Amino acid sequence: MSYQYIQTVVSEFGTLFSLDLDISRGAVCLQRSDGSRWYLEIIDDAMGLIIHTDIGSSHDLTYDNISKLMELNSNLPLMKGAWFGIHEETASYRLFQKIALAEMSSNLLDNETKKLISLRNMLMEENYF
Repeated sequence: MSYQYIQTVVSEFGTLFSLDLDISRGAVCLQRSDGSRWYLEIIDDAMGLIIHTDIGSSHDLTYDNISKLMELNSNLPLMKGAWFGIHEETASYRLFQKIALAEMSSNLLDNETKKLISLRNMLMEENYF
């Protein structure tokens, strides 16, 4: 039931942008006009959805970069529930946001995605990366 509900929410989210989104394989990738890729991925237990985007290669991380990311992760007012982490499959560091199944709706997914895009843009403009 939860997997099917997430599929419905993602499909409704897609209709907001005239997109036919199919997350039946567990994930879907959206590419913005600026070239950034945004992933919607069902959590393994289907109890939520993770939104994430690539920031850079984890191979390029230095001690200073990691310290900066950890400092940002602890800035709760700025991050508003988002966090930075390593994505092992792609050897990248990413900006993540989780939406729990109990809270999930297409409007919330839209709001959280927009919030994450704004956060990423602000951090990029201020040369955090």
